[in-house]
Amino acid sequence: MFGRKKKEEPTKRWVITREFDISYACRVWTDYDDKRRRIHGQRDTVTVSIETHDSEHFEWIESFINEQLDLRFLLDLEDPWFAQITNAKPVFKEGNPVALSATQTLNTKEGREIKAVAVHVPETDKLIGYTLDVSDLSGPEKEFYEGFFLVHFSPTSENLTEWLYDCIQAKMSLVDVKVTRVALNETRKSAVEFQYI
Repeated sequence: MFGRKKKEEPTKRWVITREFDISYACRVWTDYDDKRRRIHGQRDTVTVSIETHDSEHFEWIESFINEQLDLRFLLDLEDPWFAQITNAKPVFKEGNPVALSATQTLNTKEGREIKAVAVHVPETDKLIGYTLDVSDLSGPEKEFYEGFFLVHFSPTSENLTEWLYDCIQAKMSLVDVKVTRVALNETRKSAVEFQYI
């Protein structure tokens, strides 16, 4: 009747963290009136923490970061300098870019379209951005256009961290793994971290 209440065991959880180095170019055209408006390169460290006891999930995360971000030029489709940077204007259909129409390029005639390829998180319908189909281009023109990754946000550290979190969580949800946080370290002294609370 007055027996001791059984002590509940604490819930155990493992959070595994891994770091990935990335290099990319961007231009932060929103909210800033300083050097970040210029096209510039970044060398950052992305830190991802997930609730799991199995580190094999990091293989996909590393592959995703390397394929979609590393050595790319992240360019906001709404950037007012988009046409000047790419020598092309986006062609939209139902609010999504389907191609870039060349205004002038190294070897392309004005008006030629370069197809925009929608990129989704694998095995999901989560749209994350666009690459350009450069299969029929060559030389410097191919090198120029294959580096672009077109997104729907200004690539501030804050926006990039939230975007990474959402992309990684979309994939990890398929295997019932929770992303606890994503951080982006621009220097040893500054970082931004994103997590849902």
